[in-house]
Amino acid sequence: MTLWAPVVYGRTATSDTWWRAVPEGLDQQGWLGIVTYSALAGGRELKQRPRFLLAQNAAHRIVGVACPAGDLSDTMRSVGSRELFCFVGWAASRTEQAEPDDTPGLRELEHGYRNWAGLVYAQIMSGTWDAPATASLPPVTTQPEEPVWAPPVRRAKPGPTPPSGPWAEKAWPEVWAAAAAASEPLTCVIGWQHISSARFEDATHIGVADAPFRPPPTVEYEDSSALPGPTRSLELRPPQPVAPSVPKVSAVPDGPPAGAPQTSVAKQDAGLGPGRAVWHGEEPVGRRSRRDRGPAWAKLAVAAAIGAAVVGVAVALASPGAPSSASHAPSPSPSALASGTGAAGPPVLLQIVIPAGSQPAADSLVQYHSHVLSRGQSTARIALWPGGSAASPAACASAVATAPVVAPVKAHPGLWLCVELKGSPSQYGLIDVTAVTKNVVTAMATLWP
Repeated sequence: MTLWAPVVYGRTATSDTWWRAVPEGLDQQGWLGIVTYSALAGGRELKQRPRFLLAQNAAHRIVGVACPAGDLSDTMRSVGSRELFCFVGWAASRTEQAEPDDTPGLRELEHGYRNWAGLVYAQIMSGTWDAPATASLPPVTTQPEEPVWAPPVRRAKPGPTPPSGPWAEKAWPEVWAAAAAASEPLTCVIGWQHISSARFEDATHIGVADAPFRPPPTVEYEDSSALPGPTRSLELRPPQPVAPSVPKVSAVPDGPPAGAPQTSVAKQDAGLGPGRAVWHGEEPVGRRSRRDRGPAWAKLAVAAAIGAAVVGVAVALASPGAPSSASHAPSPSPSALASGTGAAGPPVLLQIVIPAGSQPAADSLVQYHSHVLSRGQSTARIALWPGGSAASPAACASAVATAPVVAPVKAHPGLWLCVELKGSPSQYGLIDVTAVTKNVVTAMATLWP
């Protein structure tokens, strides 16, 4: 397993010093600073969407996100009326890796960054956010630790470095995967909106939404869920003030806003049979910690109301798309969720792994057989969603009502499906397919209570 040390760049309410956490052995004035600034670019265009960084040299790899601070915290996000931006990432040594790298895929990072980065941001920033303006605020030195994301279900096989330059949005997942599988130094920044404003200096590979299209690089994968090896549980430590220890650096302008979710992570279990999802732990009290398992309403929503087919890995997260008001809404009671009634709570984001099989798996959202997806036993209707942006519950309801799919749909990465769950009243979900092999489909499912 690769160990990752957190990186945090973001100013406090009182001090215009920005480096807050630097991994031991790295220098923010060297390579680390160069690749971090290539993603930040002074906060340009971050109001439109976050940017994701994957960079490596001979000694280190870093993966992370540049985004509005409001994406990660609803309190440590602004100075007066000035909304701030930040960067949160994780750096790993490339010289000490004895096991396959577990860099998250682009889709997983897009879905999970608010939760993963939000936890690190809170832990690092909470100790200095309200420090007096006269205080010395050098960054803390961080140590490698287990990643906050689940191991990828499949890994890109080592391959050539993808061609450099700008890449249109359709090619982003393949460019990211090819960059992760490459051995040469590179800096890949994904998430620019306009080629006219994108910053190309210091970045070898740029994802720009309106860049001219060119065929994406070919990437070969191995299904890591079938590989031998121990499983692990993800432990999320609660935010704690951290004593500063290294020199400081100041930096850049301002940035933008957004809502802030809360985090819950479920334990993985080895050897789950098809159609089973096992959840551990009790509903947490107060701030959720790395040892917390999914809250009771999420367990019930997943296990009883929708029952996704999961093999080997199950990770429940508060939806990154949920607005702040929804994230802090009271959780529905277990009885209300079981009956499908009661006040709507925040959506559940679930990574699901759908094994190939001719026999339906009990309680599954979707079935995978002969390279196609079809309705699962928990699904009343299914419809294609054109993508571009994630659907809302109302949009999915409209899609399945006006254009339900009867025939199976060919499975491919980037496929979006709206599903209507069985039961009354109707509930909806959005399936985002992230990976497809002969024997398994991996997807992120957003499920609305």
